[in-house]
Amino acid sequence: MVTAAGCWRAFSKSNKSQLNCCSTSGARQCCPPLVGAAFSAHDMHVTLILPIALAISLSACSDQVEDTRPGQPVKMRQTAFKEMLRVFEPMGTMLRDGKYNAGKFEALATDLISKRNGPWGHFAPDTNYPPTKARPEVWTNKAQFDQAQGAFFGSTDALLTAARAKDLKRVTDAYSTVYDHCQSCHREFKKK
Repeated sequence: MVTAAGCWRAFSKSNKSQLNCCSTSGARQCCPPLVGAAFSAHDMHVTLILPIALAISLSACSDQVEDTRPGQPVKMRQTAFKEMLRVFEPMGTMLRDGKYNAGKFEALATDLISKRNGPWGHFAPDTNYPPTKARPEVWTNKAQFDQAQGAFFGSTDALLTAARAKDLKRVTDAYSTVYDHCQSCHREFKKK
């Protein structure tokens, strides 16, 4: 039975098994079917090259747009938000998993305060271009956006105060308030 150009399946009468046979460069090569670790050199190359080629071709199809403007303000604010998230997420995990560590939580809250100013200066009026995920309302409804930023600052101050008090109930409530402010701002000002 022919399986591909220049390849066919044969049946070995000596050990009663099926063989995959190929004719390459005039030489005939037969090997057991691809079961377990029994690969021919040709099969090994296909097995290694195909996933790599697929990954490269899929990465070329990415719709990720680079920020090419001077100073890369969109990329800078996205990076600043990610830095805050890397500090904020472990706090939530700690609370959800019931593994509250007052000292570590306070350190994370302090780190969040130090990072919270990062993105806001990069929302200049001329920064509403791809790859932004900000909605036009950031600029058209600036007063509401500034109010949301102020609410976030107030809630992170309260989170740090609660963390310093080392009271789990206060910490949990304060964390929820910061989370709610983040979600509210994202609903209003971030593209889905």
